[in-house]
Amino acid sequence: MNMLNARPNMAIRRENLTEAILAAAKSVFLEHGFHRVSMDLVAAKAGTTKQTIYARFPSKDALFEAVLELVQSYFEDDIGDVEDLPDAARAVARFLLRVRESCVSAHATAYLRLAIAEAKTLGKSSERVRAAIFDAPIVQIEAFLSRRELAYEADDVARLFAALVYPDVIRSLFDANAQVAHAAPDEKYATGLAARILATAKG
Repeated sequence: MNMLNARPNMAIRRENLTEAILAAAKSVFLEHGFHRVSMDLVAAKAGTTKQTIYARFPSKDALFEAVLELVQSYFEDDIGDVEDLPDAARAVARFLLRVRESCVSAHATAYLRLAIAEAKTLGKSSERVRAAIFDAPIVQIEAFLSRRELAYEADDVARLFAALVYPDVIRSLFDANAQVAHAAPDEKYATGLAARILATAKG
């Protein structure tokens, strides 16, 4: 065997196995919650051994943190950036509608429920979920408005986020059938709302 060729293949296999472990862990954490999941359960789901998992993740907490990073990366990919459109209000509205759509997805809803349920024992991890889903998009909007040199009030950005995102997120958390996905505000309404709220900062 050519060892120069074998090493990249081994690296690929290791990477694929890590991905399989994370996918399995994501599935079982969502299904059973943090405390009812064991490394044996993750290993069985991933088709590997507990020792193999521990070689990559030293504890269940570390594995859970890695899963949160994975879910956060999915969320960030879904929402993208605020588009550089001529109409700033429309750009912000379109961005928030993507945030809303991602927040009420089955996976985001499941992770929000998990973060709420485990908040007492997983304080930092739960806070990380909240920050990624709620705080980070507001920071992106504020950065966009600053780049455009547009006046804004932080409270107004938060109020706009609350108007377009919060109601359906709350509904999705309490809706076992997750039926809110079809009730999104239309872009025209969202743009008008963004224009009215952001205009209050212009004085």
